[in-house]
Amino acid sequence: MERLLPLPLLACMLWPAVATYALCRCLGKAGRSRARSFAAAYGSPSGFLGTFQAFIGETYGRLVSLWPDRFMMPRWRRRFTVTGLDPLLACRAEGRPVVLAIIHFHHMNVLRLFLRAHGLPVASLTFGPGVTTVRRSINSAVDHGTPLADTPHKFPLEQLRSAYAFLRSGNCLLIACDKPSDDTITLPTDLGTIGIHLGPFRLAAMTNAVVIPAIAWQQRPWRFHVAIGEPARPPAHSSDRSAFQPIAKHCLTTWQAVIRDYPEQLTPSHGAWNVPREYAQAD
Repeated sequence: MERLLPLPLLACMLWPAVATYALCRCLGKAGRSRARSFAAAYGSPSGFLGTFQAFIGETYGRLVSLWPDRFMMPRWRRRFTVTGLDPLLACRAEGRPVVLAIIHFHHMNVLRLFLRAHGLPVASLTFGPGVTTVRRSINSAVDHGTPLADTPHKFPLEQLRSAYAFLRSGNCLLIACDKPSDDTITLPTDLGTIGIHLGPFRLAAMTNAVVIPAIAWQQRPWRFHVAIGEPARPPAHSSDRSAFQPIAKHCLTTWQAVIRDYPEQLTPSHGAWNVPREYAQAD
């Protein structure tokens, strides 16, 4: 693991590029819109302070994911607070498939890489492109010398059958539930409503998997929290939407407390969040 360059040297080399990218995201139209709406809803800082906080979080979050092979070293392990991991480990010990239900928080990659550092075969079903060449080389670091070297990190949506087989084999699949869809449950939150996509729950039912809500966030620079909720059994795949309301509420309970405290780290995804007009138009 120590084959890498010393961390301070790497940080100095990579900081300018990562910081520039993070700043562009925070100053862009989507970043400004998110800062206005979520700051207004939760009473969090907006304007320059909100943008600056988002910039710091984005930068450190991207930097930390460049060294996933160090996550379990003692000095790095102290940077992570973890709650609720035991039920997930128990499901893994039983060979039970697990759908990890998540929302688009900034540190989705940190969550996946951290769980894999614990030896858990976790992959993501992504609605975007697959793993890039650069990210593939970074991902291989966390798998070096572990049984996960041949375990995929991501399945693009066009590889849904492969993701299904991966999950059914007793592995863990991260799936975002805040995607627009005709198959959703709409639930109230402190920020208007969210449409929770039922596809992850239906996939869990088809594979006899349990659903476990999960989320990772940055408490302050270089300090992260990983929270794993309690397992829940989904209703039958053929059930109507109303049957999925309890499990959707169960997941939202795990996410909502974090959203309330760290709204700037949430990425509203393609219309899944219905922000009240007075917030969306706030300056």
